[in-house]
Amino acid sequence: MAEVDQRVSYERDATNPDLITLTNVRNFDWQTEEDATEHWDTRTIDLSKLSGVDVTNSYWMGPLIAHTLVSFRFEGDRPLAFSFEIRKEDGESFSALAGFFSTL
Repeated sequence: MAEVDQRVSYERDATNPDLITLTNVRNFDWQTEEDATEHWDTRTIDLSKLSGVDVTNSYWMGPLIAHTLVSFRFEGDRPLAFSFEIRKEDGESFSALAGFFSTL
């Protein structure tokens, strides 16, 4: 299976604070649910060209469990989307049911 959990890092342009360069942006070509050609891109986005934001949920295992995705649209550029999901660290335990009731 493809390695999908690289951390995105960013750097803000010192001369133009509207420009942000992101590294390790995942841009995979998926052949099957398990196999993909990995592409890790570096993208520079111009916050002054933000034209819209879309929020959606990708449901799986029924209507009660989903990944939340946020997509930012920019004039003259392709969208940039982020997903929010749980990623356990090595040795860390997790209970999805307990997580629904967590107050932290």
